[in-house]
Amino acid sequence: MTIQIQGRSLIHPHTSVEAGAAPHPKEAPPHAAATPAPAGDSFEVQGAVGHPVKDHFGSRVDPHAKGAYFRKVESDPSTQHRGISGKGTLPQVSTDPSRQFHGTGATAWQTGPLERPSVYMGGRANGKEVDAGLTWDRVYDSHGQPTFTDDPRGSDMRDPSHRFARANVGGQPALVDGNTPPRVVARGAAEVDAKLKTLRENFAFRPFWRDTNPDTPADKHWHNPPTRTEPGAAAEASNQYFYPGEHFTMTLQAQAPGEVRMDIRLEGSKEHQHFTTRFHQEGWGPGKEASFKRVNSVDQFLVRGGERVGAEKFGVEPTKTTATGGSWEEVSLLRTSGERQPMTGAHFTTVKGQDTAAHYAEIFGISGSTDRGGERVDIHPGSIHR
Repeated sequence: MTIQIQGRSLIHPHTSVEAGAAPHPKEAPPHAAATPAPAGDSFEVQGAVGHPVKDHFGSRVDPHAKGAYFRKVESDPSTQHRGISGKGTLPQVSTDPSRQFHGTGATAWQTGPLERPSVYMGGRANGKEVDAGLTWDRVYDSHGQPTFTDDPRGSDMRDPSHRFARANVGGQPALVDGNTPPRVVARGAAEVDAKLKTLRENFAFRPFWRDTNPDTPADKHWHNPPTRTEPGAAAEASNQYFYPGEHFTMTLQAQAPGEVRMDIRLEGSKEHQHFTTRFHQEGWGPGKEASFKRVNSVDQFLVRGGERVGAEKFGVEPTKTTATGGSWEEVSLLRTSGERQPMTGAHFTTVKGQDTAAHYAEIFGISGSTDRGGERVDIHPGSIHR
């Protein structure tokens, strides 16, 4: 017998694709329950490069920013900068088991934790803001199938033997792992249901980008690569994932008038991985006055009337979700002259959320700051004594 996945012959019977749904912040629609990890880091944190310095950024509270636990550092506006680039380590994610959303029907794809840690860059030019980077999101295989995992961290950690997808074997429901060829681990409705009860939705960090073009509908500003990767697809059309503890390089820059480019590269790994995308953003371009930022965050969703909604209008909720061990080895602004300016000193500002500023020191563990723009960021919202 053979398995056919989207028309490709592997071994044993064929799989079907789960339907997608509508977009939401940092997670566009798919197209074509985690338990906390053990305490402490389970990976090597990339050390920050440079000489130690105190966190001597300026500081302000953004009265309009709420609904996320974020550590943001931004630059002063200048016509001398065209972008931002940095190297870092992705954090370990531990989600709150009491804050999960279980969607059905059209919202089934939204099932998972109500917190989505993110590491990203962005900027503002002519009042037009851009965000682009990596966010905690559902893992889909190359055929567009949503996957599950038996890893207690809620992520297969790039191990295909801990990644599972629904299949159809000889006309019966089945579950197969991510190996090539795939191995059938459950067959028949009862066996599949029993196996799925031991699994959880599989997550990792997935690229996203947001534009603010006025001619784009509000629900179309957020973008991800397509869930299914077609053979020979270009980098921007190739769905890719990055995992906790992995070292990355991220760059966001104004490429040309109205054109922005994001690049994310996996560092120090045998597996070549490079995601890039170019997108239109009105008001951006070399020589335009712009400010740039780097952000580590735990973004939140809430459940209202049985639906999952963004927390921006409501403010943050208590949670035990954490994102720890994330770091920036170095971060620099890209000058129009071709030089790099380390992101440290009085020309940079820590921007605090309106609903987290009073407890900032409790929520964010900041350490290892260097003169190369490096620092470690641990986010632990549950440490607040409310």
